[in-house]
Amino acid sequence: DGFYFVYSQISFMEVFDIQHNDGYGSRGSSEFPSLSHYLYRYNIQYHNGGEEKLAQNSITKCWGQSKTFGEYTSNLGAVFYLRTADEIFIKVSNITMVAPDPKHSYFG
Repeated sequence: DGFYFVYSQISFMEVFDIQHNDGYGSRGSSEFPSLSHYLYRYNIQYHNGGEEKLAQNSITKCWGQSKTFGEYTSNLGAVFYLRTADEIFIKVSNITMVAPDPKHSYFG
C-alpha cells in the first residue's frame, strides 16, 4: 500500500478521404465529436463491481473542410493511494482511433 504517481498518454489519429468526404479508421468521424481517455483501478473490494474511475480527460475534435488528417493527444497523471491488490488500466471512447505506434500511447 502507498502513494503512487500514475500517468498515461493516448494519441488518437484519424485520416480523411477528401474524395468521398468521410473519415476512416474512426467508424465515421462525425459519430465521435469528442475523444475521451479514462484511468481506472480495479479491486474486488470496491463498489460498482470493483471498478473505480480515477481520472478522465476529453478532447473536442477540430473540424475543417480541407482537413486530411487529425491527431489528438490526451495526457493524465496524478498521485493516488493504491492498495496491494489494485489493478490499474486505461479505457478510451473510441479504440479504433488510437494511434498504432506504441511510442505515442503508454502508461505507468
